[in-house]
Parts: sequence; structure tokens; C-alpha cells
Amino acid sequence: MTNTHLEKTLRFYYEQWARHYPPERQDTSEMFPAGERARAMQHAMWMCELALAFVQRPADVDKAHRWLGFIQATLWACGHYTFDEMRAHSTEPTDP
Repeated sequence: MTNTHLEKTLRFYYEQWARHYPPERQDTSEMFPAGERARAMQHAMWMCELALAFVQRPADVDKAHRWLGFIQATLWACGHYTFDEMRAHSTEPTDP
């Protein structure tokens, strides 16, 4: 995944969900998505904001990739996307 596509994917999730789940860092030490989906999504949107900034800093791009994985796991656990849908989000279009 190129940095451009990484940023595009993170921005897609942020624009789709941040208006429903305002970004906010949560104390995750005792939180489980199944019981607290709104809080889990708020935390994921907070992570999305930071990951978008990480993409702009070459030293932090790997961290942005890891955070995307966690964000996608949260989106799946909260029932917003299937694995196949997120695989399509993460796959870059190729020229024929």
C-alpha cells in the first residue's frame, strides 16, 4: 500500500464515521467493542486523525499502517464493514 493510498483509506474511514462518532481518546484498559461500540468508534476516529498526521512524517508511516489495522479491526468488531469490504478499501486500483 502506497502512502497515498494509506492516506486515502484513512481519510475515507474518517469522513464516513467521524460525524457519527466524534474523535476522542478513550481509556481502553477495560473497554471492549462489543459492549461499548460508540466509545470504541470514538477512539478509532481519534486514531484515524493521528494516523493521517503520521502518514505525512516518513518516520511514522509504519505506525500509520499498524494503526490502520487496529482501526479496521474496530470497524469490523463494531459491525460497520466486512473483511471483504475492508480488503477492497485497502487494495490499490491497478491500471489494466
